[in-house]
Amino acid sequence: MLDKIKSKIVKMFKLGFCIRWVICSYFSLQRKYDWIIYPLAMKSLNRICKRNIGLAYLMELSFRDFVEKNKISDELRKSAESFYNELKCRQMYSQIKSAEELLKELRAECKHQKTFEGNYSWRVGNIQLADICEYCGSLVRYK
Repeated sequence: MLDKIKSKIVKMFKLGFCIRWVICSYFSLQRKYDWIIYPLAMKSLNRICKRNIGLAYLMELSFRDFVEKNKISDELRKSAESFYNELKCRQMYSQIKSAEELLKELRAECKHQKTFEGNYSWRVGNIQLADICEYCGSLVRYK
């Protein structure tokens, strides 16, 4: 009789452990999925809001109302702000990189037809007169 009770308790414990494991792993996967989907969702929201700025303001009011109803801890607020700043920095570096690549292409195609005389600094503290292309801004020749 006692063995039957012990075996039932062990089975219930194993079943409870399995259910808890499934639930925890589900929420862990859901959290990972949310962080993967976030940048894609932001791209969609940016596209929608650029088309209709009124909708962007409506969403801001809705989010503001949501935050007022659900108080956010200071720790979570700081964490979200630092994550947002990191995303903005990544976006700006990406834009700088694409602009530099475009500038390289433009400079390769430029024929330097119109130049002006200017100061060209090739290292800190050294300035030299040079002809600089007016269209692409690259150095044509030193004077």
